[in-house]
Amino acid sequence: MKRSCKVQMRPLGLDNGSIKTAAEIISLSFASDPLIRWLSRDRSGPGWETLTPTLQQWQEARLREYAMRGIAMEAVSMDDAHRSLGSCFLFPPRTLYRWMNPLWWPSCRIGIMMESHNDFEERIKKKYPPNSLYYLEIAAVRPDTQGMGVGRTIMQWVVQNLGDNPCYIECTDKNNVAFYIKYGFELVEETELVDEEDAMPPTTLFYMIRDTSKLKK
Repeated sequence: MKRSCKVQMRPLGLDNGSIKTAAEIISLSFASDPLIRWLSRDRSGPGWETLTPTLQQWQEARLREYAMRGIAMEAVSMDDAHRSLGSCFLFPPRTLYRWMNPLWWPSCRIGIMMESHNDFEERIKKKYPPNSLYYLEIAAVRPDTQGMGVGRTIMQWVVQNLGDNPCYIECTDKNNVAFYIKYGFELVEETELVDEEDAMPPTTLFYMIRDTSKLKK
């Protein structure tokens, strides 16, 4: 069993080094994610764990955009090294955003994913007062520090900053649903993404809501 480590949250810097590190953490964290593998054009080729220059450039570009529009945080060790171990991007109530589409992901699959995202967001927003629904876009931890309390620190920060505001996430891996439930999120909907022109089995998005009051029916 891994030992826990002392971690603290701090705003993610916009300097090249901070963005680069966050991009690497997210790529490694989601390397085997079912949605990422489903989106891939060449599933027999290298995955996100290879940290190719093209992938790194794309990750850095989208994270820089996220950091400008949302609340970007990183989890760092509390020792002298202050090593970055995880990151999260929380979006306050906002309008729909565009997805930066890398060339190695077929546009049709991006469209299928975004159609599901936009449909759920449009429906769920109607259940809450205007400008009250948050969206947790990313919560990622370095794979070599999983089980050491980094994810717990990130989610405790998220919950504290949400206060009584509702928040939703799209969990892309069924194995992680139970983790989010521990922090007050409830699984409210499952959506299967199917590319009828591709032999790849479908993948599933698990939509979860955190609401301090009972979810309106």
